Amino acid sequence: MNNPAYLAWMGGSILLSFGLFLLLGRGCNNRGRLAACAIVPAVLLGAACSKLLYMLLQLDYVLADGWDTLLLSASPEHFSFIGGILGVCLAILLAAKLVKAPPMKALNAFAPAGLLLAALARFGEGFLAQEFMTGTGPYMEEGSPLCFFPISVNCSTDPEWQEWYLSVFLIEGVFLLAAAVISLVCFKKGRFIRSLFLLCLPQVICENLLNNIFWWIFCIRVEQLLYMVVMTVILIIYAIRARGWKYRLLPVIVAAACAGLFIIAEFAMEQKIEFLSFLSVRDCYMLMGLGTAALLFTEIFASRKAHLQA
Repeated sequence: MNNPAYLAWMGGSILLSFGLFLLLGRGCNNRGRLAACAIVPAVLLGAACSKLLYMLLQLDYVLADGWDTLLLSASPEHFSFIGGILGVCLAILLAAKLVKAPPMKALNAFAPAGLLLAALARFGEGFLAQEFMTGTGPYMEEGSPLCFFPISVNCSTDPEWQEWYLSVFLIEGVFLLAAAVISLVCFKKGRFIRSLFLLCLPQVICENLLNNIFWWIFCIRVEQLLYMVVMTVILIIYAIRARGWKYRLLPVIVAAACAGLFIIAEFAMEQKIEFLSFLSVRDCYMLMGLGTAALLFTEIFASRKAHLQA
C-alpha cells in the first residue's frame, strides 16, 4: 500500500485514537505509560494478526499461490479486519502487563478509543476504493440518485467513464463512530465486552454488502461468520453470569434464532436452496435487519442481568 494519503490518514487515526485512550485511562495505573507502551505494539500486532488470520482463513489460496507471496503482499485485500482488531486488543493487554495495570480496566478504558480507531480505519478505505475496490458494495446503476460521493464511490480510472459502487466503508464507519460515542457516554459497566458487541453487530449486514470478502465453499462469508460467533460468545457469557434460568436461556435462544435467520437470508440471496426462492432480496435484508435488532435488544437486556464489572 503505497498510497500516501491512506498512510497519512492511518497514522493520524492511530495518534488521535491513542490520544483519546490517554485521556480516558483514568482508572488505569500509569495511564501515560500504558498508552505509550501500547501504540507501537498495536501497529505491529494489528498488522501481524490481520495478515496471519487472513492466511489461516484463506489457507487453500495460500497453499496454491505460495505462502511467501501472500505473506509479503501489502494489498489491502490480503488482510483481515477482525484480525487487526484482535492484534490491537492483544497489544493493550501486553502494555497493561508491562506497566502492571489491571488488564480489564485497560481494555475498558481503550474501548471507545478502539471503536474510534476502527471507524477511522473504515473511513480510510475510501482512499483505496478506486484502486482495490476496498470497502465497496453493489454496483449502482447509471442514473441512480445515489451515484454521488460519499454515498457511492467512482472506481473507474477512465476520466470519461464512471462506475459507481456503494460506499460500504462509509456505512460501517458511521456505525462504528456512533458505537464509540455510545461506549463513551452510556457504558459504565462491562465497557469493553459491550463495545465489542457493538463493533460486531453492524458487520453482519455490511459484510453481506461488501465486494471483496473471504469465502468458504462459495456461500459462507467467513468474517461475517466470525462476527456472529463473537456476539454469540458474548451473549453466552451474559447467560452464565445471569441469575435465574429464564435469563440464562433467553440470550442463547435469541442468538441461535438470529443465526438461523441470517443463514436463511444468506442462502436465499445466493439461491443455494430452491424452496427459499420465494424470498426476494428485499425480504432477505428485512430478515437480517430483524435479526440485528433482536440481537441489539437482547444484548441490552442480558447485559443488565449479567452483573458486569465496572
